[in-house]
Amino acid sequence: MRPSIVVVGSGSLDRVYKPPLRDVEELPEACQQVGRALALAGCDLVVFSSADDYVEKDVVHGFVSVDGPGRVVVRTPQLARVDFNLSEEQAARVEIEADTADEWEVSYYRSVHLADGLVVIGGGRSTRIAGVLAIAQRIPIFALAGFGGGAAVVRNYLDKSRNDATAEDIVLMGRPWSADRAERLAASLIEQHRRRQAALAASAAAVRRHGRRRVFTALAAAATTLLGLSTVPLTQVGLPRAAALAALLAGPILAAIGGALLRETKDNRPQPEPLWSAVRGLGAGALTTTLYLSSQLLTSPDLDAMTLAGIRPFLLLIALGIASGYTVDKVFARVRHLDVMPTQPFPDINARAAAEPSQQNQ
Repeated sequence: MRPSIVVVGSGSLDRVYKPPLRDVEELPEACQQVGRALALAGCDLVVFSSADDYVEKDVVHGFVSVDGPGRVVVRTPQLARVDFNLSEEQAARVEIEADTADEWEVSYYRSVHLADGLVVIGGGRSTRIAGVLAIAQRIPIFALAGFGGGAAVVRNYLDKSRNDATAEDIVLMGRPWSADRAERLAASLIEQHRRRQAALAASAAAVRRHGRRRVFTALAAAATTLLGLSTVPLTQVGLPRAAALAALLAGPILAAIGGALLRETKDNRPQPEPLWSAVRGLGAGALTTTLYLSSQLLTSPDLDAMTLAGIRPFLLLIALGIASGYTVDKVFARVRHLDVMPTQPFPDINARAAAEPSQQNQ
């Protein structure tokens, strides 16, 4: 698909530009060279006006001077008239797309947003705004800052953001116009467009990988949680002591792993880490199970009676495993910051008792 390049700017001698225009006498020829270079680079052209005050007319003349399939799209308000003074054969390559809005700003800024590249030449406030919008949207841009005007301001903004432009591109934009500048301008836009497309493709691939990983994580969370729940009836069927104890330990740990993986599907992270979540869930489940069993053993030393005591305590342990896995970060944070010994000295009771009578006497 041919890149669609938007060209904006003006170089009228009747306007005051900030910063002022420079080398205005070279501007018409430079614009025609830009148009020819874009046509030779295999681009389509998008412009907005055929008035003499704007740079588009000269750019279009240079573009249609090159034979080829390239087309010129003119986006204007519905009541605007367009005439580039072209031959019949050249005019056949011009397509007028009248916008339904009466204001030129609508089609102007919408086209900038949808462009594959932007060329700014001279211009004033609207040119600066178009350039800033393109920079914000990471649209490839080339500002002919050597002619001054709004293009010089756009180059300064681009130098701060860079996007897909290189340091060499920024330097090239600020140099005075020369005969070979148009070809290098087109090459820079094409290369920026290629980098942007590659970045978009990489981003889309990352989103697809992220989606597949989240699906895998969700399935793993469901599987480990169900495995944890499946150990509940195993403790009630008269298994040998070792098997019953294994089920008692495995159930809440599997449930904690399932809870940690479930947490991973909830968090909208750029790179999900199901393996590390499973390991953290394993640690949280082991911690919760150990603490629970330790508290039970303190009150009921008979391990056989405890493992076969009934389904209710075990279901509670499964629930604790899921909760600990789902809140694994908070669990470990509490453990890390737990003070085993007080760090503040105990108050001196004798000193306080001695001070109380004196305070009462005051």
